Amino acid sequence: GCITFTQVLLCFTGTALLQLADGNTLSCDVLIGADGANSVVAQHLGLQVPPNYAGYVAYRGVAEYSGSLPLPDNTIRQMWGAGVRAGMYPLSNTTAYWYICFNADEDAPRPSDPAGYVSEALSCVRGWSWDVEQAVRNTDPGTISRGSIRDRWTTGPFGRSCITLAGDSAHPTTPNLGQGGCTAIEDGVVLGRQLAPLLQHSKVTTSRAIDPDAVANVLRAYESERAKRCMPLTVRSYLFGAALQLQYAPVLAVRDFVISNLFKPDHFLDHTEYDCGELPLDAPLCVAQHV
Repeated sequence: GCITFTQVLLCFTGTALLQLADGNTLSCDVLIGADGANSVVAQHLGLQVPPNYAGYVAYRGVAEYSGSLPLPDNTIRQMWGAGVRAGMYPLSNTTAYWYICFNADEDAPRPSDPAGYVSEALSCVRGWSWDVEQAVRNTDPGTISRGSIRDRWTTGPFGRSCITLAGDSAHPTTPNLGQGGCTAIEDGVVLGRQLAPLLQHSKVTTSRAIDPDAVANVLRAYESERAKRCMPLTVRSYLFGAALQLQYAPVLAVRDFVISNLFKPDHFLDHTEYDCGELPLDAPLCVAQHV
């Protein structure tokens, strides 16, 4: 077998015969679609691609400072407005991550170049305190990202036969709980843990083939386990983001009162206390082969 990277998947037929953009084809015993929120594999499985638009856009960047940072160490700073919010997190002694989220129609025009990104981002927070404008100015325009925030409330099982999904392909989520990348890593651990016995069995038998029915059963069990974990996170993240993007004054007053007087952060990160099990270190590697 061989491992290939940076290949563009155009389509696939049968159980797992893949057609790549460079003209090659690949066959495999198991196909795991981990090709992002606009996944070709997810679309083939009948899931909504692209995922649902959440109603807002996010700018993200990393600001660099020659002196001290404008916020203390180990501090998460968030600023909420009407339909706009921003935040800053220190990354090192000289760098800070920042984001700006603002409500926008899905088909609203977007800037065409990095200078336009900077201009639009600054227009959202002009006059705001806590140095968020300076953070934007301290960021290399070419490194600023702009993305429409989307999610899909995926229930399991969501795969078919020897095909399954992982990461944003399976459960794209809004970033409000900071769990998108975390759940993708969990997917890999759970998938490896559940596939390992099959791979071990194929290694010790005379036939190298993996029983397709056994593979399908393992993948459906994986999908059900991950849906139970990720679906509540996706819904909670969506609702949290919707509350933070409110733009009507009377509702904002209620939101701000609740956050200031009733909200307690003691259990806010309870969702991160999740044990996805251990990944077997001695599992054999099973990869795609060129045809």
